[in-house]
This record gives sequence, structure tokens and C-alpha cells, in this order.
Amino acid sequence: MKVKVLIAMHVLLCVLFFSVCSWAAMPAHELRLTPAELSYIKEHPVVTLGTDETFDPFVHKNEDGSYSGIDVDVTKLITEMTGLKFSFDQGKWAEIIKKAEERKIDGLTSSVPHPSRAKFFNFTPPYAKYSTVVLVRKDNPERLHSLDDLDGKRAAVMRGNINMLNGVKKTGANVEIVWEPNAYELIKSVATGRSDFLIAGEPAFYLIAKLGLSGFLESAFPTGGTTEFCFSLRNDQPELVSIFNKALKSIPQEKLVAIWNKWLRGSAWNPVGDDGRIKLTVPEQEFLSVNHSLGVSVWSDRPPFAFFPSGGKFRGMVADFMHLAGEDLGSSVKLLPVRSSDPLEDLKQKKCDLVMMCELSDRPEPGIAYTMPYISFPYVIAAKMDKQFQDEFHPEDNQIFAVVKGTSAISRLRAEYPGLNLRETESVHSGLRKVRDGEIYALISTFPAVTYEIQKNFLTELKVIAQTPLKAQYAVATRESSADLNRIFQKIVGNIGNSEKRQIINKWMAIKYEKGVDYSLVWKILFVSVLVVGLILYRNRVLQCAKRKAEAELEAERETVRANLNFIDMISNEYRSPLSVISSNLDLIEEKTGREGEKDVSKELERMRNSTQRLLNIFDKSLAKVRIESAEQLPENHSVDLVEIVRTVMKDVQSTHPDHIIELEFPEDSPLTVSGDSELLSLAVVNLLDNGCKYSEPDVPVVVSLFTSGQTVTLRVRDQGVGMHSDDQLRVFEKYYRSSNVGKKRGAGIGLYIVKKIIDLHAGRIRVSSIPGAGTTFTAEFPAAQSRQ
Repeated sequence: MKVKVLIAMHVLLCVLFFSVCSWAAMPAHELRLTPAELSYIKEHPVVTLGTDETFDPFVHKNEDGSYSGIDVDVTKLITEMTGLKFSFDQGKWAEIIKKAEERKIDGLTSSVPHPSRAKFFNFTPPYAKYSTVVLVRKDNPERLHSLDDLDGKRAAVMRGNINMLNGVKKTGANVEIVWEPNAYELIKSVATGRSDFLIAGEPAFYLIAKLGLSGFLESAFPTGGTTEFCFSLRNDQPELVSIFNKALKSIPQEKLVAIWNKWLRGSAWNPVGDDGRIKLTVPEQEFLSVNHSLGVSVWSDRPPFAFFPSGGKFRGMVADFMHLAGEDLGSSVKLLPVRSSDPLEDLKQKKCDLVMMCELSDRPEPGIAYTMPYISFPYVIAAKMDKQFQDEFHPEDNQIFAVVKGTSAISRLRAEYPGLNLRETESVHSGLRKVRDGEIYALISTFPAVTYEIQKNFLTELKVIAQTPLKAQYAVATRESSADLNRIFQKIVGNIGNSEKRQIINKWMAIKYEKGVDYSLVWKILFVSVLVVGLILYRNRVLQCAKRKAEAELEAERETVRANLNFIDMISNEYRSPLSVISSNLDLIEEKTGREGEKDVSKELERMRNSTQRLLNIFDKSLAKVRIESAEQLPENHSVDLVEIVRTVMKDVQSTHPDHIIELEFPEDSPLTVSGDSELLSLAVVNLLDNGCKYSEPDVPVVVSLFTSGQTVTLRVRDQGVGMHSDDQLRVFEKYYRSSNVGKKRGAGIGLYIVKKIIDLHAGRIRVSSIPGAGTTFTAEFPAAQSRQ
């Protein structure tokens, strides 16, 4: 009996053990496929999905021909659950979409569900989702900080990418679309300045790093939008999408998150390996294994960029950048300088392999490939010591300028300054010598080249007097046929840090000299030196006085011209509309009264009154500007009730802005009087209320608050309109300045300038606080009447 019980217990334990094992081996979500779906898998054992050839890290073709990436890992999970196998077809995205629509392949991966594709495809649930940001060039040169800043800018969009185009449209901005053929060119478009921004997410940063462009791009701000990727599958085979849908719904969310993290966080592309050198692909490694030495064409004599001192080795910025590149390549590859008078021409004739510092031009050379520019310098003007400094470059007809022969700046200078009289010279040194000798007025060249030569040879004779808006940008140039070499050096220049660039620049912009001394002439030299220094100091003092006087006169003249131009512009724009309204309404009144006799024309008359009032306001502002700029004290000075002034002004402003709401808040039991000129104070309040109504919506009230605190009376005007950026708040009280986000709202930029002047005359102060999109508050504080002397 006991034996039977023991046997039964053993059997029971075995059953339980194998049951537990079987349960543990079962997938968390068992798929139940229909006979039609099972039949489909049997008849279609391999499904081909199309993708763009630049869709890293979603689908990437490895060196051995296999594929890897986010989408590949997701399809592997589907294969495990269904038995369905996958292959991938990569190409240009627009061509891949066409192949899928023509049923040459079974669908698309890394796709978005869009109505325009529903004619050809069924869409699966999303398997990847990420937030989007606005990507811009390093340091955000276009100052794109919000969606409002995108108006008038150029957006890079990949051709055939509906999702990216929709992302741009959802911003609501009026932008110019710059179409790019693939994701690589999309990113380069922003980095090179072909476009101003693109909208992308985390995957873009993977590509940016892979292309070696991490130092050239940055995110400006989030768009608030998201992107969801799904599979778009041919809709003539409904079983296919149903299999996908069941599989994707059965994949635990944590597995999808793990795949995402694997590619975009844990295993994100890093161009630098653990040894500190750049990572190379197999073709790139093979290229270097065949080419152990690379010829770098350099100028024979163009300091501080490149030169060969007598009996010395190659030196200059190019030499230092070559040293950094050599560290990335390792000791097995040698970079050898090849002396040349025209490095780019040597590259085209295959006398070398690359040019380390090749200046980019507006018209790149055919057959030449360039990396991203990794360093740039402004073009400056060098002239004699007696020439005045210029804030901006304004060449005159009688001035002759030298420029180094063959430089790319020649065509750009002629395009920027038509009629500029240019003479080509062999070198910066020869050009500066002609400037010193009076043969030409000035030399135009890059800042490092000019300052190097002046410090070395013309320290007391020449100086830099102006900077042009042009810049020389330097990149690595290779032949287009050497694509692997170009990619290698793109990674190298992308890996050069800003601190390393600064060190090289500082090294060659601070030149040290070592010269022998003739001790028998020491006392003579000292005497002459003291005499020369005294003469130089006296001469500099005279020149500085003359310079300050001339600059003050020039600035006064410019200010007068600017004021006249702004005033004329304001007159032409502001007066035209109200006069047109008055004229047209007079015609209407004449027509109606002549045709129909007596008739109610109150609406037309009201419009005329408003327009007339607007003209009067403009006259008031113009006259007040003249009054307060010439006034050293208040024209009238007596006790003024601010409540009465605000109430009167509110009626006038309300008539000009009848659709707006203006509210007044003040304590009934507190005196709100100040000493001052009621006419000027009324004008200040008019400008503040008019601004509040102009830049806010009609249904949101503009609130005026009056209150006292100690011996101070405070006037506060608060709106909930467009607001201002912090940069605008610093300059809002400047004459003729208008905020960057006012759009097409009319104005001359003198209203707030007048307000500030009036409040200053009343010994008060005004400040502004604002948040873009949330409104602006102006707070003016005056001494109470009884505290004024």
C-alpha cells in the first residue's frame, strides 16, 4: 500500500514539474492565427519590406550584406511569434514608395499612417514613438527659439517623407521648403546653411553623430509634436496586416522599449572608440590599409596657415590640424605635406590626396568633395595708421583694394560690392607693402593672415580698420572618387573640439620674436626708442581726439538721416490708410445723400472720426517727440489727478479700438495725484493703452491699475497679448526700435520712447516685464505730489 502511494506521489510530482516547465516555456501572449493567416504564411514565407538607404538606426545594411537596426529587431520578434520571415529592400525613399504602390514589394517599414497612402496600404499599430524638436546650426545663428520665429525661414524636408512635411505644416509658420533626397543630405542641409532648420527626433542625433556632425548642429526647442512609426502593408492581402497586428499587440511594451534604448541610448553611434581614435567602417579601414601615406597639398608660403621656414620643417595652422588628424588615424597612416602654389589644382591633377584647409567658395569645384567647414575667419580691411576705423565697410569709388590672387573672396566681394576696384596681388605681404607705399588704399584678406603680417613686418605702419560681412570657411577637400577618404576626414574634423581649435588659433595669433642684440648700440637704441615712443604717444593722442570728434559728427549725421528716413516712412505708411478712409467715406456720404436724400450715415461718420483721431494722435506723438527732446524741464508743473487723466484717455483709446475692453482699477480712498504736465502725462497713458490694445486680442481686457505705496504713485498697464522676448525688453524704450514679434502691426517705434522720456521728465521710472505669448506689463512709478519740491 505504501509503495503504491509513493508511486502515485512521484507520478503527481512529475506531472506538476513538466506542467510548470511547459507553462514557463509558453510565450507571454499566445497568438491564435486563423486558417487563412496560417495559409498566408505557408504561401508567403518571406515578406519584403522597403526602407530608405539612409534610415539609420531603423534599418542599416552591414558590411556582410545582413541588416540590423530597430525595425530589424522588431521583425525578429514577429518571426519568433508567427514564423513569418523578412527581407529588406533599400533605396531612395520616393522610389521605394513607388515600388510598394506597384506591389513589387510587400510594404514599408519606418512609415507613418497617412490618408494619402490608404489607397495602397493598411497600417499596423505604432511600434515606435518619439517627440520632435527643431534642429538648427550650432549656436543658432537665426535665433530660432519658438514656433513664432520660424516665419520666413527655410525648412529642410526629405522628399517623399509625409511625416516630416506634416511636422513643418503643423507649426503654422510660413516657411520655404528645401527638398532633400535622403536623411544624410537633410542633416547636411542644415549644417551647411542650405536650410535654416529641420524637425526631427532622437533618431536624427544618431545620424548626426554617425556623419561626424555633432559639433555643427544643436536642438533649438521642442515642437510639442510626436512621431509614430508603423508598418505600411499592401492592402490587397488583408491577412498580412492582421498577422502583423496580432504580433505587435502581443509584444510586451518593455521589449519595444528595450530595443529603442539599445539603439538610441545604450548602443548609440559614437564616432570615437575607447582608444580615443575615430571609429572606421570596414571599407574605410580597407582604404587606409592600402594607403599607408596620404599626400596633403599645402601652400608653400602663406603664414600663419602654412609655410616652410628657412631650413625648418613645415609649420602653421595646417600643420597643427594635420597633427590632430594623425592622432585620430594612428601611427600606421602618415600625412605628408606636399608644397604647392595652388593646392586645389594639385588635388584635381591627382598630385596629392587631400587639402587640409581648403577655403569654400560659392561655386564648389566639380569632381571635388568637401567635409563640413570646421573653422572660419572674417575678411578684414588693412590700411595705413592714419585711416579712421569703420564700424561697417563702405568702399568709395576712388579707393583701390588689393586682394590675394586666386582667393575665393574675389567673386564674393564683387557680388557684394558692385563697382569695387580690386587689384590682385601675389601674397598678403606684397599687398601690405603696396598699402604702406601708397600704391593702393587697403588690402582685403583674412584676419589671421593680415594680423600675422602686420605684427611681423608692419607693426607701426599699418592696422586693421574694418571688418567685412564676408567669412572664409575652411574644410577638408578630397576627390569625389575618394568617398571613403572624405568620410574618414569628416569624422576627424567633427571630432576636433572647440578648445583644440582655440589653442591653434591663439598660438598663431600671438607671435613671439627672438632677435639678436648689438650691445654696442644699446644706449643709442634706448635713446631713439624713448624719442620714438614719445612721438608715437603724442601722435596717437592727436589722432584719437580727431577720431572721436569725427566719429561724433558722423554719428550725429547718421542719426539725423535715420530719424528723417524713419519719420518719412512713418508718414507714408501711417497717414495713407486714415486719409483713404476719410476720402472713401466722404464719397459714400455724397452718393447716399444725393441718391436717397436724408439717410443715417452715422457709421461712416464714426469711421471718419476714428481715422481723424488717429491722424491727430500721430501728430501729437511727432510734436511731443520734438517737445520732450528739447525740454530740460516740464513745460507745466502742477498737481495732476492720474485717475481723471486715465478716465479721459480711456474714452479716446476706446473710440480708436472699439472692439477692445479696457478696465480701470484704483482705490477709492487714496489720493492719486502727482506733480507734472497733464498734457504730457495724457500722451504717455495714450501710448501705453494703445500698445496694449494693438498687440492683444479684442476679447481679452487691457487692465489699468493705479495705487500708492508710501510716497510713490504707481501706474500699471497689463495686457495678455503677444508679449516680448527678453532681448526685446532690453531695447523696447529705444527710439525707432520695434519688437521682433510684432508681425505686420503698424508703428514707427517712437511711442514707448516718448513714454520713457515723459516719465523721466516727471522724475519717475518705468520698467517692463513680459512673457512671449502671455502678455506684457508696463509699470510706471511717480513721486506723489506732496513729496515733490
